[in-house]
Amino acid sequence: MLDDLQMEFSQEQQHLKDEEDKKAVVLDAVRSKCTTSSEYAIMREMAQTMEKSEGNLDGELVSGGKTNYSFKIFVDTNRSKAVYAKIFLPHALWDEDRHFQFDTLRAVSEYDIMSKLSSSSDEAVCKVATPLFVLDVSGNAKVLVAEWAEGTEEQWGNQFLDGHVDSRVVTKVAQAMAQLNLQEIDYDWNEAVRPGLQSINPIIKSVYVKLTSTSDFECDRVMKELKEVGQDQFDQIVDSYCSQLQEQRQVLCHNDCHPFNILVEPKPMGEGTEGDGEEDELDLTSGTAESGTTSELFGPNGDYLICDWETAICGPAGKDAGIFMAFPSACTLCLAVQGYTAESFHLLDCALDFWTTYSKAISTSDRKTEAHNLPNLCRVALGTLGANLLFNLYMLGVLADTLPLNGVSEPDAKRVRSSIGLVGLKLLLLAFGKDDNPIQIEVEGEEAAPTTDTVEGLIAYYKSAISQHIEILSESTTNMGNKLRRAKSSFLRSIRRRVSDSSGFEEATSRISTHNLDWSDHKRVAAFDSSDLGASVDLGASMASFIDDNFLDDDDFEVTDEMRRQWEADLAD
Repeated sequence: MLDDLQMEFSQEQQHLKDEEDKKAVVLDAVRSKCTTSSEYAIMREMAQTMEKSEGNLDGELVSGGKTNYSFKIFVDTNRSKAVYAKIFLPHALWDEDRHFQFDTLRAVSEYDIMSKLSSSSDEAVCKVATPLFVLDVSGNAKVLVAEWAEGTEEQWGNQFLDGHVDSRVVTKVAQAMAQLNLQEIDYDWNEAVRPGLQSINPIIKSVYVKLTSTSDFECDRVMKELKEVGQDQFDQIVDSYCSQLQEQRQVLCHNDCHPFNILVEPKPMGEGTEGDGEEDELDLTSGTAESGTTSELFGPNGDYLICDWETAICGPAGKDAGIFMAFPSACTLCLAVQGYTAESFHLLDCALDFWTTYSKAISTSDRKTEAHNLPNLCRVALGTLGANLLFNLYMLGVLADTLPLNGVSEPDAKRVRSSIGLVGLKLLLLAFGKDDNPIQIEVEGEEAAPTTDTVEGLIAYYKSAISQHIEILSESTTNMGNKLRRAKSSFLRSIRRRVSDSSGFEEATSRISTHNLDWSDHKRVAAFDSSDLGASVDLGASMASFIDDNFLDDDDFEVTDEMRRQWEADLAD
């Protein structure tokens, strides 16, 4: 026990040292441009402020900690004079043996797409911070500096944790994502990140083998369903999902557009919030609260910014919609098990409203192409949503530690995680399974039931899958207190620290106990986060070695030569 505590303390000290080291590099980079004659207005303002007030540059971490760090860099005598700075590392801090190298040109790609979008006069185009410059720094790293997004500093994900979401932002983000997916883009733009994104293929297959080798006594419903699916069909589903990235180069995709990568106006806090995490109650049927209107609850304008563009690529139409809808879908189930049924259905409505607005903007655009065929696009979206629920949240635990499950009993938490996995598997089978026969969906009030070869049928299938689990979880809840859940988002707001799936990955694999498996020796599988991966060198050979050394190292689990060859073949392709 003492050894574990000492190791944990040592790791925390190393993380703090890494953070301070990178902050020093970033401060030097910003300082080199911070002069009274700088070509950038904010740099001149910061320099002038320091001269007048005898201030210095300082910074605080806002996200990252694996292959990048993001900081707010400011003048210590006037924090409003600030910029955003992100350092891109050529290797991952979790990869002590340097199995992988990541191309820092992804910093230039992020700068390029932010420049293109921030200079657009089209109100419907994604709102992004204005980038200023990219600098080469020590250690073969790069630093991207952009204007600080004053007024939109809170992660939108906090609202989904609350179960109270600003409908104005839902509409704006849906329209913006549609316009993004209608943008022209080079076929091979930001190609350097693609191999890293595809590395999930052998990892997921390896986790499947681990889960399905568990005894029936230890299995939850998801594991039993996975066993029923079988290795061959599961591998085919994984291959079909991952091959989209290589074969369906159709539209410009953000490729990581979950709600924590979208910034909004800070949510005004109720009188009781500061001390105990309580907030004003929202009437989910009218969009108003007892104490005010929507704008008073969420901020005056419903403004937003979309950030973290480093893995944007030319990819499948519909992928961004599926990525976005995944976290709200998971939150609906978390709130249901706590007895917040109205809030659960409110989040489901938000996801459905997002799809309705997004698909309408696509279908009515004069820029749409064959790639924007709505039934195909919808199937890709639901398949991607399913992959995020099953692969990322259930199997790997990406962002799982951010879910609103504070104070929930372990049996209830396991039921939620099981529901997340089951819904994900159901949507993956729908999108990528062998059976192509349309499924008939019963819809209340509809005489002719839609089938899953239509957009209406596909969306009805998704809604039905989520609704069924909301009802099941609501009936089995032990009804934990409201303050416990609210404390999650209030805590994130109070420390002003942004969630990133990269920082959640490592924590999740050691803390989430969905599978009744001991993940403590496999923390570094957390490395494979799509938001942080760039290009890697010789991925095929190094991936097999990495998995063998760091994941499948149980004494009772044999890594065969055939497995290694398959992993190498998957990544070599």
